Amino acid sequence: MTLDEIWGLKFLGKSYHDECIRWAEDQLCAGIDAPSVRNLARLGVAGRPDRSKIEHFFVHALQELGESRPDRDSGLRRYALFLCHQIIDRRRDPEQAANQLADINRYECDNASIYSLWHRVVEDIHLLYRGDYAYENSDLTLKNKNSFIEKLARHFILLLNNNVPGDFLSLSVCKSCQKLVRTQYRPLSGENPLQELLIKVGLKQPKYATVCASCGSRDVTHLYSNEQRENALALLGK
Repeated sequence: MTLDEIWGLKFLGKSYHDECIRWAEDQLCAGIDAPSVRNLARLGVAGRPDRSKIEHFFVHALQELGESRPDRDSGLRRYALFLCHQIIDRRRDPEQAANQLADINRYECDNASIYSLWHRVVEDIHLLYRGDYAYENSDLTLKNKNSFIEKLARHFILLLNNNVPGDFLSLSVCKSCQKLVRTQYRPLSGENPLQELLIKVGLKQPKYATVCASCGSRDVTHLYSNEQRENALALLGK
């Protein structure tokens, strides 16, 4: 049991007290000893120990070992990295871990968050179990779901380690600007002066397109795939 997993559960509002006891037991097995660590581990033989006692000894054990509580964003990031490495090392069922990573997105309620990648995979797996096709991840099948999740875990570690911005998935690559940009869906100008006049007087409907919000170029690439997102990492900060 690791602190990364405990903080992740705590920040997501899930039960974590049993994990605190297991963490203390693991510390003692590893030869890491402290008074509150011993007291916390002893609670494991108490049947149903009081949660307030677990919390009390856990806080003091952290102090005695020089550990500190991370902020929420950092704690969830470390929890996500922990789960991704568990997937890659095949120490946790891929689908179970994907659901746990999707929980972060459910907690945030942010469809633009990078954690939404996991929510989309989980939703697609549910569709596949119902006999439908995957909606967001067209190459995902029930047969390849474990390898698909493992590939996404490796990709996700790369995103986290590059500290991508919170709105990363809503950005696009503009080939004209050569940078990550926001896009807009807006009417295009007429192809010639006559068409422009007809549009202005309402006799012709304009065509709409997604364009770069900075330069107006239509030559933009959305970050839909792992490859597109990894190529975009080189443009961070530009």
